[in-house]
Amino acid sequence: MGADAFRDELTGLLSKQTITEYIRNAMSVKAEYTCYLCVLDIDNFKYVNDNYGHLFGDEVIVTVADILKEAVGERGVVGRIGGDEMLLFLENIADRADLKSILRTVRSNVEWAYKDVKEDLNLSCSIGAAAWPADAGDYDTLFKIADKMLYRAKENGKNRYIIYTPELHGDVLNAEDVTAYEVQQSKSVGAGNKEQFLMDFTEYFMFRNIWNIQIALEETGKAFDLKEVNIFFDEPAYSPMHWRADGKPVETKFLSYGGTTQFRQLFTENNLAVINHISNMQYTCPEVYRELKEMQVTAALIYRMDNGVPGYITFYKEEPTSRLWPESDKAYLNLIGKMFALFISGR
Repeated sequence: MGADAFRDELTGLLSKQTITEYIRNAMSVKAEYTCYLCVLDIDNFKYVNDNYGHLFGDEVIVTVADILKEAVGERGVVGRIGGDEMLLFLENIADRADLKSILRTVRSNVEWAYKDVKEDLNLSCSIGAAAWPADAGDYDTLFKIADKMLYRAKENGKNRYIIYTPELHGDVLNAEDVTAYEVQQSKSVGAGNKEQFLMDFTEYFMFRNIWNIQIALEETGKAFDLKEVNIFFDEPAYSPMHWRADGKPVETKFLSYGGTTQFRQLFTENNLAVINHISNMQYTCPEVYRELKEMQVTAALIYRMDNGVPGYITFYKEEPTSRLWPESDKAYLNLIGKMFALFISGR
């Protein structure tokens, strides 16, 4: 076999056969430390080819391949296994946090690769990851689990990575495919019973991934009779996510009042800020008061995400001045905020 047979002709990455054989051999001799298998796919690649041509599509594949080679470096190997799908096998990394750092770098660099030359391209990628030997004892099973996580990343909005976590994802290899009917049925469960809703949220969003993140925002807003539910990020590479009860679009891209000292002092040790009425903020935190008054929000709960991807989850409502946030609502929305943060950070 010639030297070129070991490399993908377009990208210079390892060929599918070469990286597969490498991983199988590595798994046959190494069991004393954790390795990670990651499957990457370029989002909406057909759109790239259809709108910019196949030559540019090839350029995009080469660009993503170069991003992967730089991000992985000496910590593993990278191969192209077909079309716009690529494989990473990471061996020399410290822990799961190190893995997340690598995947965040890849995701961000892909998203920004063409921002200065083709702003309308909106290039992004999705990644699924699984650990060896913790998640599987052989290559085929490990690949299937990572591929399932890639599928879930696609289903939950793309432009993200998901790392398999047994406690959250369960037995994904034997899980039945989710149907549109099942999604619709799940969205009608738990109305009027917030304790039941929390159980439904955990099952349908966290465990079974029937709800994508937009559905989870919507169902949370409806269950707690909210005006808005928003997710804002401190990192500009991440796009905010919104839901409004009236269905109108939300243009806000960041939490305008998030950087003030007064605002940061609102949070408890559970990362929750409770605003029973914005009038209380008029002098203690005027930035919050002005913003929420302009939005016609009377009360808010704000969850601070401080692990993984930092940012805020805001729960806004409109109610009479005399109403306070019920203790149960604060507890439930605090847990929901934690689960959103886990989901966004890739588990």
